[in-house]
Amino acid sequence: MAEYTEHQHRTSDGLALYYREYGADHARTTPLLCLTGLSRNSKDFHALAGRLAAKRRVLCLDYRGCGRSDYDPDYMNYVIEVDCRDVIGLLDALGIRRAIMIGTSRGGLVTMSLAVVRPDLVAAAVLNDVGPEVKDGGRAKVGRYWDLDYAYPGWADATATYSTYMRRVAPDLTDRQWQERARMTFVEAPDGRVHFDFDPNMAKAYRERRSSGHRWNEYEALARKPLLVLRGATSGVLAVETVARMKQMKPNLVTETVPNRGHTPFLDEPVAVAAIDTFLSGAE
Repeated sequence: MAEYTEHQHRTSDGLALYYREYGADHARTTPLLCLTGLSRNSKDFHALAGRLAAKRRVLCLDYRGCGRSDYDPDYMNYVIEVDCRDVIGLLDALGIRRAIMIGTSRGGLVTMSLAVVRPDLVAAAVLNDVGPEVKDGGRAKVGRYWDLDYAYPGWADATATYSTYMRRVAPDLTDRQWQERARMTFVEAPDGRVHFDFDPNMAKAYRERRSSGHRWNEYEALARKPLLVLRGATSGVLAVETVARMKQMKPNLVTETVPNRGHTPFLDEPVAVAAIDTFLSGAE
């Protein structure tokens, strides 16, 4: 198992954010910051970070309200702009002047926002099944995630519900793999019940806030950097046409389609692994 250390960062408004650090002794290469999807946590990147830590420092952050980070008493702070501010605070506190970003879904939106407000921090980026525009009906599809029950009697029930819902994203996973994915997604409470590893109030924030629409201006800022876009072959969020427009705006954009995956690839697929390794070697 890959080794990592656990840390906390205090935000400007007083919350404690949890992050993992892998490969801390690699000072000569550009560090990597992994940013998760909506309501996800740093465990998603464990395999990727452990592999990349052989050559570079890797940080994996839990957003506020997710994983082992504090929940925000004001759930309307669960927005990309606040996550962006938290990331800036973390990197500045660590004295990291430039980092390569790997952003899955929401993490990609945070990365695009960073490219506007602090372009100096973004050395290069990988966008995992996310772009400046959401496919028609994509936001509603993501929103159905909040319709699942938040808590379950035990791991078997949680895993069964989660695998049934997510099987369209990864139809080739075995039962054992779904059990592993469930351990990344849920946490066991003291009473033995198992619940999603995020603040349930995040669902309120998602339902109550208006969609910000397209982010082409932000993409234009990010497009000045070395950039890889991964798309799940059956993604309901990132359209083929959107990737084509992104490529038109940035002819040297690197793109790769991950077979047998929807929204989002897990970044352990052979196609994704090869694309990331090749991109990182060139971006450095």
